[in-house]
Amino acid sequence: MNFKTKRILVLLVIVLAYWISFFNRSLTTPTLPLLIKDWGMTMAGAGAIASIMLFTYSLGHIPFGILADKFGRSKFMLLGTAVVGVANFLMSLTTSFSSFLGLRAFVGLGAAANHAPLMAMVTDWFPAKRRGLAMGVLAIVSTAGPLTALLWGQFAIGKWGGWQPVYAYTIVPAVVIVVLALLFAKDPNAEDKKRIHEEELQDEKEYGVSPKIEQSHHVPWTTILKTSIAHKELWVLYISWFFIMSEFTILLHFLPTMLVKLRGVPVTDAIFMTTGWLWTGLVVSILGGWLSDRFKSRKWFTFFGVIPAHIIVMAIPFIPVSMIFPMLCVMGVFWFGTSGAYYTLSADVCGRANPALMATLLGISIVFADLGGVFGAQISGYLGDKLGVGSMFWVAGIIGILFCLSLLFLPETAKKSAKA
Repeated sequence: MNFKTKRILVLLVIVLAYWISFFNRSLTTPTLPLLIKDWGMTMAGAGAIASIMLFTYSLGHIPFGILADKFGRSKFMLLGTAVVGVANFLMSLTTSFSSFLGLRAFVGLGAAANHAPLMAMVTDWFPAKRRGLAMGVLAIVSTAGPLTALLWGQFAIGKWGGWQPVYAYTIVPAVVIVVLALLFAKDPNAEDKKRIHEEELQDEKEYGVSPKIEQSHHVPWTTILKTSIAHKELWVLYISWFFIMSEFTILLHFLPTMLVKLRGVPVTDAIFMTTGWLWTGLVVSILGGWLSDRFKSRKWFTFFGVIPAHIIVMAIPFIPVSMIFPMLCVMGVFWFGTSGAYYTLSADVCGRANPALMATLLGISIVFADLGGVFGAQISGYLGDKLGVGSMFWVAGIIGILFCLSLLFLPETAKKSAKA
């Protein structure tokens, strides 16, 4: 198999593994209105379902990131994919809120095992000049996963009328992806690294120094600790991930519930309306990544591109029901059009700090993102009970503006790598 074919197959498996993680973790969005009805939950209880996965997700990222850097990133991608698929299937067999929560926690651990290693694998296989496009392909999954979860939920609920079948049949794609990962998803070998390094040398004059292809087999714990806390730019990155995931969690988990409870929209119709921003995300993610490669400054590309999305978020409670779907489509253009640039910016910042610890540092970034998601789920559940479901979107939009402000303090990643 030639190098180009091997790299394309690796990216395909990475995308599929990333997709199954986002797909399975997003299935609570279409089923949440039914779970609230069946178990008589408050909005705070619904927030617990959303946040438990993100909490265990955050706990798993640092240890799994360190282990992936040491023992191989592809191994942990495979492990995480398997755990997420099995745990999600078992959720269909639960009969109580507590057992559902417990399995939801395992979904978070499995997702943690594959998220940071997957982003690091893209950086391993694609040199800097081509990385924005590759990350744009990967960013599609942050759209395609929730979108397909909503569409599947809409179909399954419409056909069978309950939430259990929504989870039961997800074991099928999980098994297929595990098999493909075993066959094709590998870390680069010595010959692959040589080819990638040659490409990096060709790109260096135009783009700057990109992270070297290496893993932290011999990096001491003291270096890991020092690198993760000593770089100011890493702390800015951590905070930006906290803000953006907090807003994303509020939108992804509670928009259908808001439409059902606040506007009286039928469950299947509410699920379909929620797909608006995700549909456009499929179209613009790759284009946005490609444009960010040519814009040079991924920081400013993300900053100016995402501001309109946050404004629309704050307007959601006041938009007429008939206009919600098209306005969400517009919001998706700005939100997901910048996601590839932001993913690449994150990987570049971590690579500048220490390229051998990229999966570990990305894992720490995602920990802060998960904590932001927990915060978003909890605060929105509280506000939903106290002030009404619509109030949470004002908070989501304000959090989004804070994300934009945090971007101002990130470096331009075309600079040369900093030493750990």
